[in-house]
Amino acid sequence: MNQATHPAEPAAFVCVRCAALGPTCCEISPGQEECCFPVSELERQRISDHVALSRGGFVEEKNSRAFVANLHRLFPRERRVLDALFPAGGTHLRLSTDSRGRCQFLSATGCVLPNEVRPYYCRIFPFWVVSGRL
Repeated sequence: MNQATHPAEPAAFVCVRCAALGPTCCEISPGQEECCFPVSELERQRISDHVALSRGGFVEEKNSRAFVANLHRLFPRERRVLDALFPAGGTHLRLSTDSRGRCQFLSATGCVLPNEVRPYYCRIFPFWVVSGRL
């Protein structure tokens, strides 16, 4: 989104506009939840400190073959690190989603999380870091 076009647009509204266009960091196809990006303990704590989690903010997901294979495709030079972080038979946290695959933190007016509280993946989407470069 070009800030010159929408200079006063709140970050939350950018999320709702983006999510309306199709799959984004705010949405995953139902049935593909196992491949949703993981949330670190630091990110979980930051979110938990900011919002009441009465509607459930996180899901413990198994480190499935599909999940680990997806990480290997994204980070081919980091296989050993990924295997140590996400061992077979282990679990990781991800953001919870509704029945349509939409993030529980996405409201009709956008993301309810301030930018500085969101997971890193959400902050940089649709960009990606490869070999330490954005």
